[in-house]
Amino acid sequence: MSFLTANALGSLVESAVSTRSLPLGQAVHAQIIKTLESPPPPFISNHLINLYSKLGRLNSAHRLLSLAPARFRSVVTWTALISGAVQNGHFAAGLSLFCNMRRDGIQPNDFTFPCLFKASAFLNSSSVGQQLHALAIKTSLILDVFVGCSALDMYSKTGTRDLADKVFEEMPERNIATWNACISNAVLEGRVIDAVRKFIELLLVGDEHPNSITFCAFLNACADGLYLRLGMQLHGNVIRRGYGVDVSVLNGLIDFYGKCHDVKWEEANIVRMEMKDIGIKKGAGCSWINVKNCVHVFRAKDTSHAKYPEILAMLGKLKRDMKAAGYIPETNLALYDLEEEEKEYEVSYHSEKLALAFGLIAIPPGVPIRITKNLRVCVDCHSAIKFISGIVGREIIVRDNNRFHHFKDGVCSCKDYW
Repeated sequence: MSFLTANALGSLVESAVSTRSLPLGQAVHAQIIKTLESPPPPFISNHLINLYSKLGRLNSAHRLLSLAPARFRSVVTWTALISGAVQNGHFAAGLSLFCNMRRDGIQPNDFTFPCLFKASAFLNSSSVGQQLHALAIKTSLILDVFVGCSALDMYSKTGTRDLADKVFEEMPERNIATWNACISNAVLEGRVIDAVRKFIELLLVGDEHPNSITFCAFLNACADGLYLRLGMQLHGNVIRRGYGVDVSVLNGLIDFYGKCHDVKWEEANIVRMEMKDIGIKKGAGCSWINVKNCVHVFRAKDTSHAKYPEILAMLGKLKRDMKAAGYIPETNLALYDLEEEEKEYEVSYHSEKLALAFGLIAIPPGVPIRITKNLRVCVDCHSAIKFISGIVGREIIVRDNNRFHHFKDGVCSCKDYW
């Protein structure tokens, strides 16, 4: 490959990124070292940093950045590194890299902010998101439709609805992604009427046309609100617009009709048993909570946390207080072959309960407790958290894989339908 030019080598690096081939990328990197002078041109450094960060080799990407002369470090270089970190699930690392970028005197651009807002949303850190939003306003980049949409999504996913609505209303331009974020997040928060109104508003404005994501979000809203007739009207609209063969829309329709016709728990249990018989396993459930910009992850019956003795003591106290307030554990969905006392133990140490107990220990009174779960919150945990919110007088926000649950004074925003 000695005859290749710098441009050709850069194209090969990008091919390695698009095919996710680390061996190819490393081979091209070796040829770059052999062929080009050191340090290589800035665009080659950017390509290499993008390669290693996107393929999960953050240490290699960071080393390349540190070896590059200061004059070669641009917003493109830093954003490639931050983007790679966020895409590979290293959200806290992405935000830390942004701090280093700012110390380097580099201003973010319209590609940097969406990565940062995504990291803030995953970490459930609205405080960090608000600081980023302030910077986006200061640099006028908030006027960019993609930056504005990512800020809207961040606020929605961290449960700060008022700020999300404010961003939406102040956006000078809205694309279909903006409308989709607004409708989807209204469904996540259980604001069915708001989701329906936004969908109708989208149709009335007429600047953008709904796509498969819009239809799926609206079907979720109709299913959650049991708006059978409205959903059936949308079904006709889906067919007219040519989305009748879209897999995601079809799944949305099946879910919609299933919910509106009240599928029973017995049928769901039969499906679960069939899945177990043929070896299909549900992903392991976990919950996480952000305390002082540090993410704490919990799994059911997890004893590994450094504060586990305090967590266990808090759970014991909450259990006594809840029973005194009339709480009865929902054990009907626990494993079938357990005694009742064992079933109570089984549901008492679910991941969201562990995360909540830790939050009550670590987060000062008066501050909302925000928990994220990768699966649907179970019936018992939902009931327990309602009781706990009333007992401790705290606002508790749980985001599961279906929607937001805002618990306050013993009541949940989903009205016990999720």
